[in-house]
Amino acid sequence: MEEALNPRKTPRQARAQATRDAILEAAARFLEQEREAQLTTNRIAELAGVSVGSLYQYFPNKEAILAALVRDMRRDMLEDIKEAEINAKDATLADTVAILVRAAIAHHARDPLRSQKIEEVERAFDLDVETQDLKREIHAIIMRQLSLHQIENAQIAALDLTAITSGMAQAAVSNGERDFANLAARITRAATGYLGLGSR
Repeated sequence: MEEALNPRKTPRQARAQATRDAILEAAARFLEQEREAQLTTNRIAELAGVSVGSLYQYFPNKEAILAALVRDMRRDMLEDIKEAEINAKDATLADTVAILVRAAIAHHARDPLRSQKIEEVERAFDLDVETQDLKREIHAIIMRQLSLHQIENAQIAALDLTAITSGMAQAAVSNGERDFANLAARITRAATGYLGLGSR
């Protein structure tokens, strides 16, 4: 299964990278309009403006394309969280939580429908090793920030806060919410309440 989710080759030239990007963009556009079950490599190739043969040079099947979309989303999330960690330097715990929450939902703010659809794919997938590693790295940053503020059981707290953030964001976006500043504020209140900051 792991091999089936991996790309056949990594683009090394600009033209090859452009082809890969076009394939992924076509798949993402399809997901925004249709159900994942209707997605085929033929349809992706058609939307991307490439031959099916060219598509198969990069991806062995549609599952590998979907896995690449999930990986790319997680890489973007990791970069957002890394930047948040830098911005949280010397911040209070409450401010750190707010910064991390905004970073965690930034991909929704950038492209709500696409992010929602790719997250739906992710929940239905057995994640490949690289995606699992990306998620672990995100978790490690959150846990490290909590540990810096002497939060007990930081590992469990990081898991719980991630679940709170993810659950609230998914529910809001699925219901059509697009006021992400308000959403971030609500998630932050829930997260700080979980940490007991409201009583301090």
